[in-house]
Amino acid sequence: MEKGAVVIYRVARVDELHLAAGLRGEMADEMDASFDRRAADWRERYREYFGVEMEAGRARIFFACAGPEPVGMVLGRVVDNYRTALFGTRFGQINNVYVRPAWRRRGIGRTLMEQALGWLREEGCVVARLHASDDGRALYEGMGFTSTSEMEFSLRP
Repeated sequence: MEKGAVVIYRVARVDELHLAAGLRGEMADEMDASFDRRAADWRERYREYFGVEMEAGRARIFFACAGPEPVGMVLGRVVDNYRTALFGTRFGQINNVYVRPAWRRRGIGRTLMEQALGWLREEGCVVARLHASDDGRALYEGMGFTSTSEMEFSLRP
């Protein structure tokens, strides 16, 4: 947690998805949206889902590590939709952008985002989308993200 501690950035392996799930759980708890209250087995589902996505080359998780365990992460996904089929354009999605509180304000989130966006470019994506929290909005806007006209409608009764 030292100010001068060396942070190493690397791609997560499939066998490290438990670490990513742990960080995702911390993120949800911090946002007062505990995944544990919603589904006790969500970590296992997370590992299964993203394990398949990573093995297929459709997802990549980037870790920021200070020592053996990650202190931050971001997940990039290549999303297939009808525009891919019609026009050959691929889209990317950014999820799970999280840096532990003690490690914030050091450029870690920005570096993780740059790595994920670079990978999405390499994969041929022409646009990357994410859902911004209030805390993350300034970072994303500073990187060039713009708000869109996307809306949401709940189908639950």
